[in-house]
Amino acid sequence: MKEEAKRALTERGAACVIGFRQGRKPWRVTPHFATTPEQVDRLVWSAACAANLATYVIAAPKPVAVVLKGCDARALVTLLQEHQVERDQVHIIGVPCGGMIDVDALEPANSATWESVTGLEDAAGEVVVTARGKEYRVPREQALLARCRTCAAPTPGLYDVLIAEAVAPGSAENERYSRVAEIEAMDPLARRQYWLEQFERCVRCNACRNVCPLCYCRECVCDLREPRFVARQPNAEDNLLFQCVRAWHAAGRCIDCGECERACPMGIPLRELGRKLEKELRDLFGYEAGMDAEAPPFLAQFAASDEDKSVAGHE
Repeated sequence: MKEEAKRALTERGAACVIGFRQGRKPWRVTPHFATTPEQVDRLVWSAACAANLATYVIAAPKPVAVVLKGCDARALVTLLQEHQVERDQVHIIGVPCGGMIDVDALEPANSATWESVTGLEDAAGEVVVTARGKEYRVPREQALLARCRTCAAPTPGLYDVLIAEAVAPGSAENERYSRVAEIEAMDPLARRQYWLEQFERCVRCNACRNVCPLCYCRECVCDLREPRFVARQPNAEDNLLFQCVRAWHAAGRCIDCGECERACPMGIPLRELGRKLEKELRDLFGYEAGMDAEAPPFLAQFAASDEDKSVAGHE
């Protein structure tokens, strides 16, 4: 990875390489913007590299090189479809992903506090946490982020160079919409109450919006002062409206990278909204976002067969 990153700077004329560098703690990494070969030496790759680096591509100096895993590459495909980025301005270093670690899932599995952790190793079949001179082993399947257990594209579908061999989708891919089905089965009033209770906890910090690689509008409709669509102060009804606006704007675009849910400080299950719309588009139109950079965006497509699924088809 470092060799390819240095080659991008020295031979391909990239102004910057976007990747990860080690944070202050073993389980933390942070986005890294390398502009010299020396800075490239700080690049790392581990099962802690959960952030979606496609978020930074639009604003990065061009041409740019970026390290992308499968879900990140799907986000970049969507940005290419929407002409937010030009393909010849981005050099993609693809990294097959075996799944990212969920720190919150690991914490209850051992008696050490995370502040005392001195080592985190992603070993074969398990995650090894070293703290206070002891090792704590957690089955890798248990340690993965929920999104990684059902990932449909762990290997980037778009890249200029691929580091390592491709990784097959997880065995739990067929469970991707199991939670969606449970919510669909609720009584409509119970379902509304469920979401109101979820969004009562929202503090409107906008972390979900800010971390999303596809929320790139300079001014969000929810921030408009005139006309005012969403109240500034958090409350369950307006929080629900805010999240529904986000979900609908991401319809046909969301690639289920799960960053919105991972960034939420209140633990709100935001992916459930995105996966509901993803499921509808997949069932009705056979469409999955971020899979084909040559295809037009979903809402710019039309096929004669779509007529049966339109409002006119149900009159």
